[in-house]
Amino acid sequence: MLPLMLDAVNQGRLSLPAVARLMSERAAELFGLPEKGRVEPGADADLTLVDMNAEWTFDSGRSFSKAGGNMRAYDGRRLKGRVVSTFVRGELVFHEGEITASPGHGRFLRPVSVKERAMG
Repeated sequence: MLPLMLDAVNQGRLSLPAVARLMSERAAELFGLPEKGRVEPGADADLTLVDMNAEWTFDSGRSFSKAGGNMRAYDGRRLKGRVVSTFVRGELVFHEGEITASPGHGRFLRPVSVKERAMG
């Protein structure tokens, strides 16, 4: 989804801060993941570096989305803006189209329920 959002930024339909808020801060809030979605002390060091000028053609066969079937609708679409690198907890896990992390790097995060969040 991020490449589509970056393309929308380049088309003037969204701002980059809005994309960061929607895909990081708001997503972490909705899914109850308090250690995600922001860059500050105490949060996981998750970052995505993008090249807003890169132009490329989407190929669902190279997509890492779990919604792969849905992504076929975008096959052949020209996009401007692409993900260059992704860091999870400070470790490089994706760079220039390739997964760089070893299998098992991910970890399950238990969402904090709305009730738990309200209790503090």
